[in-house]
Amino acid sequence: MRGWSGGPQEGGKKAPHFPDYMDDNFQQLKTSVPSLRGLKFEAHGGAEPDESAAILTRTGVAITTMLQQIPHMIAKEEMWQAMLHLPYTPLTRQDNGSMGGGGRRQQPLSSSYGSVEGTAITGDELQKTIEGLMVTKGSYVKMNYRIQADPDPELGMLLLNEYRTNLKNEPIENLGGSPGDPQSVGLGNTWLLFDTGNLKEARFRYLGQQRLGKHETFVVAFAQIPEEVLLPAQIGLSGVTCPYMRQGVLWIDQSLYQILHLETDLLAPLPGIKLTEARTEIEFGEVRIPERNLSLWLPKELEVLIETEDEATVERHRYSEYRLLTATSRIILPDEE
Repeated sequence: MRGWSGGPQEGGKKAPHFPDYMDDNFQQLKTSVPSLRGLKFEAHGGAEPDESAAILTRTGVAITTMLQQIPHMIAKEEMWQAMLHLPYTPLTRQDNGSMGGGGRRQQPLSSSYGSVEGTAITGDELQKTIEGLMVTKGSYVKMNYRIQADPDPELGMLLLNEYRTNLKNEPIENLGGSPGDPQSVGLGNTWLLFDTGNLKEARFRYLGQQRLGKHETFVVAFAQIPEEVLLPAQIGLSGVTCPYMRQGVLWIDQSLYQILHLETDLLAPLPGIKLTEARTEIEFGEVRIPERNLSLWLPKELEVLIETEDEATVERHRYSEYRLLTATSRIILPDEE
């Protein structure tokens, strides 16, 4: 969620700082992207070349090669979802406490006795609250997740399409149509932003190196260039769909040049649809397809936070059991009709 910075505003409060991944200093980036904590930043001087160009070139080649190899596949998808109306002011209970000078202490509400309405929560506290609701009061659904690479004759390029069906293999038509439906679709293939043909649509900033599990990674920030983006991401809220631009950070394996972790953020808020935040975190894992002797790096977990002036929604998606999608048929003999 957002960090706070900037000068004092009316009432002694500070204005919210909207992140700029290309120009923010390292402390601001660590606040905006907590995953960067522990990274040793490697700043580059004016005459020193930015290492991101060579890194992204190799990454683009790896992604382009993988895209051309992806067969029709199916996986199990689990989704947890929770939503809060904003502003959210949790109830607390006041009890006599032993806080030194006979003061009072506040603790989470466990009964309605003595409850009072607290201060509206924001930032990390709001995100932790809504993530907790996914476990206690959120919705949970299992789906089949299908992906396939299809050529687009008009664009002259491969596109990675995704589909969802219920456990009876019936298409889920109205994605995002009502609470409990997946609100975030098409995010699992965000790594296509870094396909060789798409690299020209963004600026990049090399940040340094970081260990991620067993992997040593290069860490690079990016920001899309609006006038260069051919197929911008789309977001729909309250029946209105509009394009939006992204910025973020990616963690790239130093030997495979595959993306292991990717976080994205809005390039700028969209006041026309009251959108103040749209953050995603995607973790990728290796998927082996022995029938094709393939090693692919595909989404393993995805979390998205969408926040407007009126509500905040968090979704967590988990993907497992990737396998080839195979069609079966049965011949009906005449005496069976």
